Amino acid sequence: MSEDTMFAALKDARANQTAHLEALFRMQDVSALRLTALHDRLLPEVSLNSEAAALFSLDLNAGVQPRLWLGLDTSIVMEPDPKTYRLVQLQETARATLFETQDELEMRRFALRQIAHAIVLRRQILKPVSVSVAFIQTQRLFYWLLGVVCGGLGFGLAAYASGLLRWR
Repeated sequence: MSEDTMFAALKDARANQTAHLEALFRMQDVSALRLTALHDRLLPEVSLNSEAAALFSLDLNAGVQPRLWLGLDTSIVMEPDPKTYRLVQLQETARATLFETQDELEMRRFALRQIAHAIVLRRQILKPVSVSVAFIQTQRLFYWLLGVVCGGLGFGLAAYASGLLRWR
């Protein structure tokens, strides 16, 4: 292979690499723009609810792979192409796809549903357990009687063991 041929091949390879990188950057830009639009539409709806606003910050990360974070472990990415929204959740060993669509409105509805489920789950976890006063008083009486019986048995066994009490 002559030097001119090698030079031309290297020039073509660099041009192809440049075109490939430009296409990748355009895809990242398109993904970031679509996620930004989704963020801008979700933010007012989440801000209306004080619990949702406190739990979900809706952070937009425009890195190598743009990502709209709904929470600590749930995000929306544009995969496998810049037209498809994918809601993913990071789990202990893998990344689970919860929902995938090309329709922004569907993704917005599903994301809001996920946020609502998280709020309901949080309320259930934080909900105080109500116990009636009568139940607590009955329980106290039971434990008091159990203590009296166990104490009496203990004293009786101690008296029998020491020889103060004899069975005939």
